[in-house]
Amino acid sequence: MKVKGNNDKFLRDIEACEHGAAPGGLAGTEENRELLELGQALSGKDFSQYSNRSAVLFKVRAMNNKQEANTMKNKRGFKRPAIALSAVLAGGVLSITIAQPSFAQDIVDKVLASFNLGHIEVAQIEPQAQPTESTGKQSYKAAKEGEQDPDIAEHILSIKDTTKLADYADFPVKLPQYLPEGYAFDRAEFYRDVEEVSGKYVNLHFTNKETKGSIYMQQRLPDEESAFETGTDGKIEELQLNGVKAILMDDRTLLWETKDALYSLSSGSVNRSEIIRIAESIR
Repeated sequence: MKVKGNNDKFLRDIEACEHGAAPGGLAGTEENRELLELGQALSGKDFSQYSNRSAVLFKVRAMNNKQEANTMKNKRGFKRPAIALSAVLAGGVLSITIAQPSFAQDIVDKVLASFNLGHIEVAQIEPQAQPTESTGKQSYKAAKEGEQDPDIAEHILSIKDTTKLADYADFPVKLPQYLPEGYAFDRAEFYRDVEEVSGKYVNLHFTNKETKGSIYMQQRLPDEESAFETGTDGKIEELQLNGVKAILMDDRTLLWETKDALYSLSSGSVNRSEIIRIAESIR
């Protein structure tokens, strides 16, 4: 009963931080205080479908693993809030299976349609009136051209040789057999902490040196930990891709999954037909 009460209080504290409360006055333990401060620090970050949510999530989990070296009592009272915070970072919205504070319910109320691919859930959200600099297009530009957060960069292992991918991945990484003219593989990225490299996620970057265009793909091991949610207030289209259902968002992000991997393919540099053709070449 005490653990449940602590969990409920922590979730209320997260909501309070969303409305500007100072974490230091809310946290009952050092672990809770650090998580609340992290949540408040990240609240203004861009977690649109083009931001590097998985890297942020990996960093949070690395912090969580370090804190779980404390007593089992602290671990039991800490685990569920950590999962709730991770859901905010990885999916862009708070998983309502964990908690339904008012700000999460506001999002749920604006969902126009939802699509479930298995481990990937996609929501179409009611359009919001926002300043120009907050639109998806502007967010994509900032994510593409901005410098990588140094706190995230230290958790990235970059691989240039495609023959080395199997040395780190826990699943078969598949490269596209087709790329638009001028595009080539640039690098793969794995997430790491001080002790190990995670083989559950890999980011693949393809670039055109002449046009400066880029194509981004993420592949994940299909399990409960790597499952994710995303959404848009723009266009969503259901497609068939090599015999499986796929979701195309805003004509520039394609999501699908197989028994071997979860796939996310996106670009602001190539058109809808090219994105689909690239995806179809991955077998």
